[in-house]
Amino acid sequence: MRKRWIPLLGGGGVLLLAAALLLPGRRTPPPAEYRLADYGGRVAVYGPGESGAPRRVTPICVQLLPAADRAQLREGIPARDGRELAMLLEDLGS
Repeated sequence: MRKRWIPLLGGGGVLLLAAALLLPGRRTPPPAEYRLADYGGRVAVYGPGESGAPRRVTPICVQLLPAADRAQLREGIPARDGRELAMLLEDLGS
């Protein structure tokens, strides 16, 4: 990573700090590897861009979840990788 220095104080002395510490660059998050959504009343796992049959249908009943979780499932809950997918499924299933 290239460090850029920015002046923070003008006048007699100039205090310089690495901009990378203060202003982190905008990084695009990696595309989600998985997406959770409602499929026939169950939480299902989809791959990126998939909308037909899911890769996996879990035994988690959508109707038993809190309203906020149901709303997120309608939109689709992204998971960046298998680890995040496992954490989301554990949270929804508990």
